[in-house]
Amino acid sequence: MKTPPSSASPKVSQALAPHQRPHIFVIQGDLTQLQVDAIVYPTTVAQNVQGHLSLAMKLPSLGFKEVYFDGPRPARKPIEEPGQSYWVSLEESGRPQGPYGTVITAVAGNERHSETSPAVIEEASRSALEVALQELVSVHERLMMRDAFARDVEHAIAPIARKWRLRDDNRQALLEASHTVADQLMDRGQRTLKERRRLRVAFPALGTGSGYSAKVSALELGRAQIRGILTALDALEPELRKRVDVILVAYNIQSHHNFLRVRHEALEAQWRFDESLGGFVCAGPRPWLQTPVDRRTVDPRTIALAEATRRGECVLFVGAGASAGVGMKSWQHLIEALLDDLQDLADKKRLKLPSLQNASTEDYLDIAQWHAVTRDQTGAPSHEGYVNRFFGPEATADVPLSLAHFLLLSLPFEHIITTNYDNLIERTLKALRRPHARIVRDQDVPRTGRNDEVSVVKFHGHAFSTSDDARPKRREAGGTIVLTREEYDTFFNRHPAKALLLEGLLLNHHFFFMGYSLSDPDFRQLQHRVIHMLEGAQRKAFATTLDDHRHWARAQWEDQELAQIPFHHGSLHDRIHAMWCWFDTLAELVIGSPNTFLTDTQSQDNPMWPIHQNLVTLGEQAEAAWEGLERLGVEELDVLEKLFDLLAGLGWRSEDSGRSWVQIWHAMSQHHECPPGHRVRYLRKALAAADRNDIIKELRAELEPLED
Repeated sequence: MKTPPSSASPKVSQALAPHQRPHIFVIQGDLTQLQVDAIVYPTTVAQNVQGHLSLAMKLPSLGFKEVYFDGPRPARKPIEEPGQSYWVSLEESGRPQGPYGTVITAVAGNERHSETSPAVIEEASRSALEVALQELVSVHERLMMRDAFARDVEHAIAPIARKWRLRDDNRQALLEASHTVADQLMDRGQRTLKERRRLRVAFPALGTGSGYSAKVSALELGRAQIRGILTALDALEPELRKRVDVILVAYNIQSHHNFLRVRHEALEAQWRFDESLGGFVCAGPRPWLQTPVDRRTVDPRTIALAEATRRGECVLFVGAGASAGVGMKSWQHLIEALLDDLQDLADKKRLKLPSLQNASTEDYLDIAQWHAVTRDQTGAPSHEGYVNRFFGPEATADVPLSLAHFLLLSLPFEHIITTNYDNLIERTLKALRRPHARIVRDQDVPRTGRNDEVSVVKFHGHAFSTSDDARPKRREAGGTIVLTREEYDTFFNRHPAKALLLEGLLLNHHFFFMGYSLSDPDFRQLQHRVIHMLEGAQRKAFATTLDDHRHWARAQWEDQELAQIPFHHGSLHDRIHAMWCWFDTLAELVIGSPNTFLTDTQSQDNPMWPIHQNLVTLGEQAEAAWEGLERLGVEELDVLEKLFDLLAGLGWRSEDSGRSWVQIWHAMSQHHECPPGHRVRYLRKALAAADRNDIIKELRAELEPLED
């Protein structure tokens, strides 16, 4: 490891590509559901299990419970002082897509260290990241080799499995055997990976858990956490450092704002914008660090999209690319299953089935159509049954959520339209604690008019559970799956309410397409219907694309008010990472300046100091009024709600009583005169502010009967 430079002369940024820099992401949500390589688990020197993450980390899909909580005593190593860290491997017990390990780090002590200090948080962050990267470097090449080799084997055995009628369990046995072969290749040095995957380490907000004391500012602890992370990155070899991503995962909205602010402060300390050069000049010792988000350097298309999203005038349209890369079955796997069903019929009629190796998207539609037409002859299940099997809740329960899901779905989209069958969008919204409604049938469309929840419109149907308990829902949503050529061609005629919803949104919204390829049949179908309507609506649409060809098509769509935001350089992993960094920029632009005005202490020399003090006083007065809550009427509750919304948005918290926003909103929901609609609203605000998994479960149990 290198020693960090002691000084560096200012120089103009070399405009390194995103894949050449480590990146610090900031998101909100449940980090136990995030697709990462390692999770940092904060605890005490005694390693008690009462922290923020203790309940969430016991989920069986992670494998952490079996190793750390229930495993033999040697699984836990002793920690002598706060700030120390060690590694717990999850390779054998966890999910295949990660995390591959957890870093246990002590952020507090016992009797000798009752207070969490910034110095301890800085040391814990530094040591946790160092430990995580040391371990991940040693395992990642083996994991990459396994993945690459398994993909090749899976592709090779598909026609063999069809010919020999191999069942799923036999195919899986062959794939598992490929892992052993890949490990042997690595051990013998017979293969060298051309591409090094990025390493992702997720941090919660250290030191702000159950034992957090308001004596230490949450912002100060966040600044210490950033300092520790940057110190660990300083010490890395450049080749390793440029492929590291650190993901700061906030528990709630206030923690999210805190993380955004401290990250922005750290980046601004390293970079200075030079008006004459029109770019950033290095002002610190870390020219490899990402530059801060600054409207002067952001593409105008990104600014336009961010402004439309902030105003609530943008609809997110999500394609299959959003679900790719998280370990879920693909559309190709589904078509392969339909081909297997067709093999007997093809043999009888002496027909040669197409090979998926060179199959086009048009071939996929034809295969699905043929399967639907001949299903009665083959006795095969309907393609709706296959969709439920491949993409239903049972198939996706252990699939982690991508960074892109959290970055995009935390933005204020009121309508999310998707052609995906899976429930990853709904799972992400639940992890973000955003109220939402799933729109599957035409009869569900009127519910999209509500402004207190996100509408998730499943344009091509939804994969339901395969259990018997879900049969009524499957019957109700029958005929909504779109998979065959005929279903694509007749969609707008068979689902007029969804078609009208699409046209209505186009009149006063911008559309943002994410996860589509230019050759995607979904995108082609929508292009004919949507793009031509954009000219009359005079609303620009936006689309990210990883395609590095078809320039003529992009130029044509630009002429038709579809602004392409391309990511074309480097390998596929590099392009995806560049797109995620762009999502991160978009998220910060939409959220705006972090709302931490009342969280931090202001200097009396600051012109805003009197306003700061008056707002703090207002908070104290509002809390005093809250003390007499039972004597207030409904109209006074409305006034108090507006005051608390203002104060919460500016980062205020009760310093004296230590009451949390969860307690305040929950108490208001229990008011004896509280109308049902108000109670739902207050409980949803309490849920959004919650930072403990047990409290989240209790609030959801209260909410569910009221929302039904």
